[in-house]
Amino acid sequence: MGLFDNNNMNNNANNNNNGQGGGFLQKLLGGGANSTASTMLLLVVIIIVYIIFGQSSNCTGITSSTISRTKLQGVVAEDDNAGFYNEAGPWSTVGLSDAMKDFYNATGVMPYVYIYPDNTNVTVAEMQEKADSLYQELFSDEGHFVTTFLSSDEKGYFIAYHVGTEARKVMDDEALAIFNDYMKKYYTDGSLPTENVLPNVYSQTRATIMTTETKKTTVMVIVVVVLIGLVYFFYSRRRLKQSREPQNKNNINNPM
Repeated sequence: MGLFDNNNMNNNANNNNNGQGGGFLQKLLGGGANSTASTMLLLVVIIIVYIIFGQSSNCTGITSSTISRTKLQGVVAEDDNAGFYNEAGPWSTVGLSDAMKDFYNATGVMPYVYIYPDNTNVTVAEMQEKADSLYQELFSDEGHFVTTFLSSDEKGYFIAYHVGTEARKVMDDEALAIFNDYMKKYYTDGSLPTENVLPNVYSQTRATIMTTETKKTTVMVIVVVVLIGLVYFFYSRRRLKQSREPQNKNNINNPM
C-alpha cells in the first residue's frame, strides 16, 4: 500500500479543476480572446430563454392578445357629441378623456363610460339595462363601446357593457376579457390614485388588444437573429486574426 499524500492529491485536483472547469467557464463567459463573442452569445441565450418562458406564459395575469385586429374606419357617426363619460366625481377627469380619445384613435371604436356615484344601490342586471338604454339614447351607429361602472366600498367594483355590432370586430370576447383583467388589476392596486384607474384601464387595453403576442414574438426573433449574426461576425473576425498571428511571428523570427 502506498503512502496517502494529501497535499499531492489536493494539488492534482486543483490542477485538474484549473485545466478543465476553469478553462471551460473562461471560454463560456468570455475570458481572454473570445470575450466579445461570448458576451454577446450570453445575451442571445438570455433573450431566447425570455422568449420561450416569458412570452409563452401569462405571468402578468392579463389575458394574452392572440387575435390580429384592424382599426374600424368610418363607423362612428360624425355628429356624435355625447362625449366620453358622464360627470361622476373623482373617477372622471381630464386624464380619462385623453385615454379614451387615444383608445378611439387606435381602435376606431368610440368608448363611453357611465359612472355611478360610489356605493349606489343598483344590481348588475340594472347596470346592464342602463348600458343598453344609453346606447339607444345616445348613439345612432354600431361603433361604440358603452360601459357602466360602479365602485362599492364593501363589494369592490361592478361593470356592464353594450358593444355595437361593428365595434365587436375589435372588442371581441378576448378584448373584453383583457379589458376586465386591466380593470381588476388597476382597481385593486391600492397605490394607484382613484383618478388614474380608468385612464390606465383604457390605455393598457388599447395597447394590448391592437398588438398580438405573435407580433411581439416576431420582433424578439428578429433581435435574436441579428445578435446571432453579430456573434458570428465578431467570432469569425477574431478567429481570422488568431490564425494570422503564428504566421506573423514566424516572419518576425525568420526575416529574409
